[in-house]
Amino acid sequence: MRRRLDLLFPPGQNCGFTPVGMAAFADLRPAAVVRELVQNSLDAAREIDTTPAIVRFRTASVPTKELPSIRSYRTAFMAAARHQKTLNGGTLSAQAQIVVDTIDDTLKRKHQTVLFVSDNGIGMNKSRMGALLADGISIQSGTRSTGSYGNGHSVPIPASDLRYVLYGSVTESGRRVASGHAVLASHRLENGSLSSGHGLLTMSTKREIMDGKYEFAPGRHVPPLLTREINQIRSEYRHGSVVALPAFNNFREPDESLWAMVAKAVACNFFSAIHDGDLVVVVDESFSDGSRQPMVLNAQTLSNILDDHKEERRSRSFLSGGRASEAYHALTKGQLHRVVTQQGSASVRLHMDVAGSTRIDLCRNGMWITNALPGFQGHFTTRRPFHALILVDSNTGGTLHELLRKAEGPLHDHLAMKSVLSGDRSALRAALSEIRDFLKKEVPDVGTEAFRPDDFLVLDFGDESSGRRSQRNPGPSFWGTPTPVTGLALPGWQRDFQEPGSSINTVSTGGKGRRQRPPRFGAETKRRRPALRPFFHAVSVPVTSARRRLHIHSVDTCKDAEVRLVIDENLDATCEPRRGDMPPLHLTKVEIDGRPVSSDRLVIENGHVVGVRLGDLDAGSAMGLDVEFALPDGLDGLDFDSLAFRVEMHETVREAEEADPK
Repeated sequence: MRRRLDLLFPPGQNCGFTPVGMAAFADLRPAAVVRELVQNSLDAAREIDTTPAIVRFRTASVPTKELPSIRSYRTAFMAAARHQKTLNGGTLSAQAQIVVDTIDDTLKRKHQTVLFVSDNGIGMNKSRMGALLADGISIQSGTRSTGSYGNGHSVPIPASDLRYVLYGSVTESGRRVASGHAVLASHRLENGSLSSGHGLLTMSTKREIMDGKYEFAPGRHVPPLLTREINQIRSEYRHGSVVALPAFNNFREPDESLWAMVAKAVACNFFSAIHDGDLVVVVDESFSDGSRQPMVLNAQTLSNILDDHKEERRSRSFLSGGRASEAYHALTKGQLHRVVTQQGSASVRLHMDVAGSTRIDLCRNGMWITNALPGFQGHFTTRRPFHALILVDSNTGGTLHELLRKAEGPLHDHLAMKSVLSGDRSALRAALSEIRDFLKKEVPDVGTEAFRPDDFLVLDFGDESSGRRSQRNPGPSFWGTPTPVTGLALPGWQRDFQEPGSSINTVSTGGKGRRQRPPRFGAETKRRRPALRPFFHAVSVPVTSARRRLHIHSVDTCKDAEVRLVIDENLDATCEPRRGDMPPLHLTKVEIDGRPVSSDRLVIENGHVVGVRLGDLDAGSAMGLDVEFALPDGLDGLDFDSLAFRVEMHETVREAEEADPK
């Protein structure tokens, strides 16, 4: 039988347009997609000691009819839409309808924007291509990789409005191969058999795909769309690969240029590799007027890119621009040390920072991984502030490098200790402890006389009583030791108690001779309100004005954990702590890792959902919560858009405990 290249959807089980496998990557973030693509290219270059790894991002307009097997794609999509409606009683869920409408509108266009991401790495042979497309399979042809083939390959898919990704490659020997992957939904074809929602661009039969046998497009069967890119790679580098994203949606950031998003994501996550000359990124963007302007990110331009974002203090994912700038400063200014552990060695850049706070970042093979290292928390509270950058390389890291790689999640942005075997986990903890002890030895203690200011704080308020100020008569200045501010209260209410150690007094806001009592935000339950415990790392990231994303990482084991989102106690410039009396937000919608939570996990007080029970958390576990919320009654005097929020983690107080606190 003569074989031909086609997009095939083999038999499979029912799955919708929003499969669980894509839930972790459905929140399209430029940094996550760019990070994954660059990391794969950097791996491929390290496999054959290619320096530097050159990664090129290029956009082009391509006729829709030139997309490989677009007719088969269209047929499968229409069948999937019909089948999913039948399963749901003639309608689609709101989320699935958005996917269907987006694909339908995209297929009506005569031209598609395609993003090509090419590199000069080792290229993909048949086994590497098979591992890339086989979900959950991981192979390594060496020990120098940052990640693993087959893990995280779903990350770029949401960047295509067709959810269709193409791959092409040429090896050192000149062999060419191509394939692709489309994610739709299960459907029934003309013969009535149920087809999977995952399609592969292959020359195999459906039965061969089910048996794990892949025959990808070789040589002359490579689609023309990829042939042009492979020819360019062959001409410039002799070998390498290309990933193509048809119907590229610019990461759904219509006002951002591709260069701005790629440059920031790469600079903030690969500053070590770029600084060392191991990575160069080129962005060749096609603009609406037909012009092109290639831009280069390398060791010479890195500092300028980071400077452009150094004022950014928060980021939706990974490092913010400010944090990345600080880490790069530690890399370039810190003193270099070599730490040899029983599992392998690491380089440590140690920079003493008198004015800052202690930070410890881990980079592996030039890519930033995390600043939350297991076993480091609470060990440097009596040490001078410092910034340490721990650099582990596959050339010299030995077993330590392998252990770190095993412990990383699919996005390589944290260490999930529970994901490795107990023996490896113990070995990794021991190695990290050796690095921690080295830092404790190198960084001096804070003495009783250290950091004593030369003078007292000066506060100059001028002469506000007359409403006038002038250079001749600037008004009085207040000079001396700052004193606690008293008489503060939230708009419309006040405290009726004095916290131990608090300097905020109870005040009256209800007029002469009257005292207006504060709202009773569930105070009668006497619920414990501890702050974020030291073995939790959590961050609250704004998505919209009434929606937050919580990233929670449990460093240690925690039984019966509960999370709440609370208005931050530091509401004004006095920084006077208000811990303990801030009411939790009313949660109107909660999802954990993309899935709605069951009602039995919700904490309800006075008819409102105020918390989520997470259950028992293992050491190293991480999760993401998406919450929509409303402010509690009685806080209408606050500026909603300027509020800051604090994540509270503590052990759940069960109803029996609340009723009988003995």
